[in-house]
Amino acid sequence: MDTVQLNLVLAEFSSTIRSLTLKRLDEVPKGFFNWRLNNTAMSFADITGG
Repeated sequence: MDTVQLNLVLAEFSSTIRSLTLKRLDEVPKGFFNWRLNNTAMSFADITGG
């Protein structure tokens, strides 16, 4: 596989991951954007830059 093909595969993978991430974020209930799994974990707001 050459560089162009690898770039296309990576772009497709990135697009898929982004779509899935946005779908998951849409499922987060209102008021939970600052929720953290534990004190050292990033919140949803940290991850999304919100």
